[in-house]
Amino acid sequence: MSRRVNATHLFATAAVLASASPAAAVNDFVGTWGSTRASCRLSQDQQGAPMILTVTRLDSHETHCQLALTRNAASPWIARAKCSVEGDQQNHTFKLAVRGNRLTVSEQGLPDKTYVRCR
Repeated sequence: MSRRVNATHLFATAAVLASASPAAAVNDFVGTWGSTRASCRLSQDQQGAPMILTVTRLDSHETHCQLALTRNAASPWIARAKCSVEGDQQNHTFKLAVRGNRLTVSEQGLPDKTYVRCR
């Protein structure tokens, strides 16, 4: 059975990404992000495990993505992701915004998902 990842499901099965405000540096989103503080304690072999983000990758549980990041001067980061979700190949485009210790991931047609910084 093929499963499609969305901004909410992306975290549950593991998934995507990154940073925003025009003054923000690309490394603002690098780190580990959980749906809740409690989820930050889950290991990567558990569903709901936090996302581990680098400048080029997103990994979480059974989701693994290669990222290409872009943005215009006054816009949030755009992450184009080529993912393997439970073995299913998927492409996604997300808007990523970091404010303090919170990451918001937006994908067209889906509700925004907010994550907390784990470390």
